Amino acid sequence: MRDASSSALGDAVLAALHDDDFPLVVRPLDPLLADDPRAVANWFAAQQSVIERVLADYGAIMFRDFAIRSTADFAAVVEGYPSLPDGYVGGATPREVVAGRVFEATRLAASAPIVLHQEMAYLPRWPRKLAFYCHRAPDSGGETVLSSVRRFERGIEPRLRDAIAERGLLLMRNFRGGAEVPPGLEGVHRSWQEAFYTQHPAKAEADLAAMGLEHRWEDDGSLTTCFGAGGFVEHPVTGERHWFNSLIAHTLLPQTMGPTWQIYAETYRDGRPRPYEARFGDGGPIPLDDVVALCLVLDAKTITLPYRDGDVLMIDNILTFHGRNPYTGHRDVQVALLEQGSH
Repeated sequence: MRDASSSALGDAVLAALHDDDFPLVVRPLDPLLADDPRAVANWFAAQQSVIERVLADYGAIMFRDFAIRSTADFAAVVEGYPSLPDGYVGGATPREVVAGRVFEATRLAASAPIVLHQEMAYLPRWPRKLAFYCHRAPDSGGETVLSSVRRFERGIEPRLRDAIAERGLLLMRNFRGGAEVPPGLEGVHRSWQEAFYTQHPAKAEADLAAMGLEHRWEDDGSLTTCFGAGGFVEHPVTGERHWFNSLIAHTLLPQTMGPTWQIYAETYRDGRPRPYEARFGDGGPIPLDDVVALCLVLDAKTITLPYRDGDVLMIDNILTFHGRNPYTGHRDVQVALLEQGSH
């Protein structure tokens, strides 16, 4: 386990959950931090700058066995971090506000996996950090799966990496209007009303303009947005330039959709607007084989992280991909979107 900057976290014990040091687990040494939520909130506020440095080193930290027992306790833990100004407006998956700045985690069927991704990388502005709070762990499964961006980058085919760096990416999303989709695809192809929390087209258009997204209304009443991104961003702490985009999540494949793929393929066979599409920034197609190869690299670097009640998992959104395994039972995981990053 690396110990650079770790000892500065006083009142806590640190350990690597896996032999490759990713992610880091932090547990309280002071009994007060295991018993008193107010002491926990104060500790997080006092340690914020140190957590920032350790997070930039490890990419993800699991805070375990701290006295965090409710949404209010979790909200107090992240109180010192600025929120993402736009919240989850324009987000890709269904989720609602739990309280204040705390959202429910993605609301998809328990049987559906969530592909590894960097949160909201398809928008001009996105959260620099995410904090997940496990209020109730499911009976089985439901892990937040993680993958290190640094390790992923070492496996990227240089030809594709260089092409993206030179040509950029064009990320397109379609939000359906009144059209229905088969069960299982509601979360894949959201309505614009749900994504922008409004029934009024003018309000959706105003939000898109504020976010810097181009858009067009389709003949079927759906809404298509377009965003040109460079594919890489500079980390504000380390100064390193890293992969940051949603190419994999925007390319729907049998490898990533599992049993939903057949329903998806049959539904969009008639030529209707698809929920996602990714191209090079100049409009050229990206070979599917290249995206499949990226999926294989990403899957090979995946860490499964089972939850316990009260866990708080903090993720550096530039340095760590995250996803979710299918699960059984009731799963109550909440999330806060922290700080603002931009392309």
